[in-house]
Amino acid sequence: MFKKITKLVIKKYKPDIIGITGSVGKTSTKEAVFAVLKTKYRVQQNDNYDNLDLTGVFINYDNKSVKILKNFWLFLRGLKLLFKKDKNFPQVFVLDLPATQTGDIKNIVQLLSFKIGLITAIDRSHLENFTSLDKMIREISYLVSGLGPDRFLILNRDDQDVFDLMTKSKAAVKDYGFADESGIRASEVVTSILKINNQEKEEVEKIEGQSFKLTYQGSTVPVHLPRVLGRQHIYAALAGAAVGLIYNLNILEISQGLNSYQPPRGRINLIPGVKNTLIIDDTFNASPLSAKASLEVLANFELPAGRQKFVVLGDMAGLGGKTEEAHYQLGQRVARLEAASLVAVGEKSRDIIRGAKDQGMPDDFCFHFPDTEQAGKFIQNKMKKGDLIFIDGSAAMRMEKIVKELMAEPLRAPELLVRR
Repeated sequence: MFKKITKLVIKKYKPDIIGITGSVGKTSTKEAVFAVLKTKYRVQQNDNYDNLDLTGVFINYDNKSVKILKNFWLFLRGLKLLFKKDKNFPQVFVLDLPATQTGDIKNIVQLLSFKIGLITAIDRSHLENFTSLDKMIREISYLVSGLGPDRFLILNRDDQDVFDLMTKSKAAVKDYGFADESGIRASEVVTSILKINNQEKEEVEKIEGQSFKLTYQGSTVPVHLPRVLGRQHIYAALAGAAVGLIYNLNILEISQGLNSYQPPRGRINLIPGVKNTLIIDDTFNASPLSAKASLEVLANFELPAGRQKFVVLGDMAGLGGKTEEAHYQLGQRVARLEAASLVAVGEKSRDIIRGAKDQGMPDDFCFHFPDTEQAGKFIQNKMKKGDLIFIDGSAAMRMEKIVKELMAEPLRAPELLVRR
């Protein structure tokens, strides 16, 4: 019943629908697209998307909280949308489409007609419930092949697996990336990481974010992304720019829109910690590709003498036969950071420790705990004033519990953390 009402609502209001999929980067990209389009359009994005239930996206589009007789309320709201014109109904819906198993994208393409399909990146190690990379790509490609010649496809040119999907499309294609050949290109990235005053309290002064130059068809504008760190956010911004261009925004308008980009909680968010420390909260989820990108951010932090970096990593889920290898390689990468301490949480993370030690990290710099509670207490006792703590791990590991243990204002957890 709800599915039929939803289809009738879509048919009546004819909103543009933008679908975003890939292994990593979907949520950040969705936020960037939203930041660009909201300057000119009524835009709605989904939250905790469920392929089998579209009512929360299109009928309850403003995310009203309903606890009593929810289904009956949704039914009445759907009828109201059909029989009475809603002047506030969104013109554009931006949907994060997870491809976690066979049928996810295929089923949603059969239900919805997308104006734009956007593919972020494909992590060869993070196959979730797929048994092979080919099967994951095949599932993602349903979004690509489902676009007609009057529609648009946006591809990450720096990811060869993604860019190769162009051959499966009849749609007009736009591509983005750092490569010189990219249609929408980023260059000259400047990161203002942190400033620390030299007073006795040694408090973190401010985080300025990242700036880069955005180039399209010979024109270049500066873009500033406040409050964010990491190349993954620049990729999200480029994808948002590609969507803006399809909607006939000029690159100056796009740059201004991106200035309001808000990174999702748990995605390289910077949170003050106890003892005047700084926490890099990357606890939304983890894959080998995203973890590697996040560690690059950590590598760029230059701390004053006497201050230390802590790397806190939980298990990465959904890796199948790549589980041991991926964790081991992540440990090797951590060892090259010369971090003060590596704290691993969970059974699979033992291979992170093994990789770090094999790469030369001293035994007394490596620590393993079975759960977040023990890890959080250990870190709090070990860290000192002005230290930097990076925390990452799969959603199932609930690594945000460690962030809450260490943050200076735990009462702000509902506001700042991805899960409470």
